Amino acid sequence: MKKFKLISLIVAVFSFQIVKATTYYVSPSGVSTNTGTSINSPWAFQYAADRTNAGDIVYLLSGNYIINSDLKISRSGNSTNYITYAAATGNTPVIKAANPCNAWNILRILANYIVVDGIDFFGNNANITLSQGETNYNEVIAGGSNWSKYVQTNTNGICIGNDNTLVPHHVMIKNCKVHDFSGAGIASNNTDFITIENNIVYNNAWYGMYASSGISIFHSQNSSNSYSGFANTVRNNIVYNNKALVKWTAKKAYSDGNGIIIDDNKNTQISGGIPYKGSTLIENNVSYQNGGSGVYVMSSQHVTVRNNTSYWNSTETAKGSGNGELVCLDNNDITWVNNIAWVNPTYSSTDVHAIDDDGAWGTGNTNITWKNNLTYTGTAGQTGVRIAKTTTTSIDISNKLGVNPLFINPITNFKLQAGSPSINAGTSTYGASLTDLAGANRIQGNSIDMGAYEYQGITTTISTTPGNNLFTIYPNPADEFVMIENIEMDSKIELYDVLGQKIFHQIVNDHTIKIDISEFKKGIYFFKIMMEGNSVRIGKFIKE
Repeated sequence: MKKFKLISLIVAVFSFQIVKATTYYVSPSGVSTNTGTSINSPWAFQYAADRTNAGDIVYLLSGNYIINSDLKISRSGNSTNYITYAAATGNTPVIKAANPCNAWNILRILANYIVVDGIDFFGNNANITLSQGETNYNEVIAGGSNWSKYVQTNTNGICIGNDNTLVPHHVMIKNCKVHDFSGAGIASNNTDFITIENNIVYNNAWYGMYASSGISIFHSQNSSNSYSGFANTVRNNIVYNNKALVKWTAKKAYSDGNGIIIDDNKNTQISGGIPYKGSTLIENNVSYQNGGSGVYVMSSQHVTVRNNTSYWNSTETAKGSGNGELVCLDNNDITWVNNIAWVNPTYSSTDVHAIDDDGAWGTGNTNITWKNNLTYTGTAGQTGVRIAKTTTTSIDISNKLGVNPLFINPITNFKLQAGSPSINAGTSTYGASLTDLAGANRIQGNSIDMGAYEYQGITTTISTTPGNNLFTIYPNPADEFVMIENIEMDSKIELYDVLGQKIFHQIVNDHTIKIDISEFKKGIYFFKIMMEGNSVRIGKFIKE
């Protein structure tokens, strides 16, 4: 008997070693009679998804995949061999909602160890009106059951889980565009170990009746007996113009339309729900001009929100959606660190805030940490902070309240200008990523910056004569302007291009000069500073 077991084990090991992952190709015109294993003989997406095994890769070829019923991924990988669905190299696949669309979810994932990478998910908002969404809502409230009609204004982009019998886990959505869906953008419900990173998520949740948002993780469940590190991660996403324009059937009121929300991982809304034990990270995201809140953590625990930029959210406050930028309601053990929150008080003078720390809806906020965040309302000195029914008694001095973060250009460029108060103003006490939203290294200076982007300017110091001060020029490289500091009064500054042509000169009546270089061509430029006594110093900078 022992000998038989040994032989069986050898056969099993040998069999495992010779199993090889398969690479499949799919296209909008793919058919089941093709081989599916070459670019010239692709399958259809669903046909491939129904045949994958651990370690397989499904490459999507270019074209519009018109979807009128849910695409489903239900076959799982394993901890060492994920199943990957990705755009083939050099290809631009678009998974597009039909018009009208009868799918509740363009892609639904009911499996484990799955990666979705580099795909454009395109909804049908352009062909739906607000009137249609409101009509469907009113019919449902009145007891209507024409679901084949209602689905057409409630299509989600990517839905992970939302099944009471399954807890999909270890699912990654990355490098995708998810946009223009009447329902949610990227939503997970009853899941664990979810990673959502490097996506652009916009124009979602407009016409749905189920309180959707751009990115949401709802009712996280415990698929593991123990946790270490962060189980869920929402990182490096750009999220904007997601908004709920139709009321939520459960409350008969407007709700959500947030940029990013971590919702009820304490599972208080589930009868007999068990609080989630894992930790969640929200990091390096830009969330702007969404109808609801920028970054919203509600009825949850063990969440770290660090180095995000939230700007002018709660655009639909007039309808009752959103509390502003960084919103913390009825939570436990939440850390907010190194974030920038710029609120627009014109949306509401009383209901939107840069920081809203409120425990009014349940047992209250406990163990809430606010460190090294910056707030701004458009008016210097106005903090934009609201604190109510929470163990938080104040936002301490490490936070910069009521201070302009000096973005290069809000909406088009949330990177920091030279001289921004967010530069080197963060802390690494609560951890830090290796890179920022743009992929640049974190901690370029003495400390980590606040916000999603680390300032990349290089400060160049030029020595004068021994014992004298130093000239400092920044940013370098530069785009719009350069600053030169520690100049002697009445010095003369001249700028030259690489051909030696003088393109600028000025007598300086201060110790600092700001020079507009926005019209300069890209390249290397030299500056010459002539001081009293005919002392001359020369330096250079780069125009990007």
